[in-house]
Amino acid sequence: MGYCARSKRAWPSSVTDRPIIDSLGTRCPQPIIETAKFLRSQPIGTEAILLADDPATAPDISAWARMTKNYSEQLEPHTFLVRKESEF
Repeated sequence: MGYCARSKRAWPSSVTDRPIIDSLGTRCPQPIIETAKFLRSQPIGTEAILLADDPATAPDISAWARMTKNYSEQLEPHTFLVRKESEF
């Protein structure tokens, strides 16, 4: 198990072998801004886990991924896999 210091939650190793973008407790558009900022500086193919509990995150991250030609998938209620598939 991995551990996220900010949220004080334990995560399975399948999740924590990727960088974690912890946006728990923030509101739109902060989770999307933090995700874009992180992935922009990474090479194509980089995957990260976004933690966000704002109800707007699910539709927002999906729209962001579609508009920027990247990938997102909701793994659990507040957990999203994001992958950089293009330069943006």
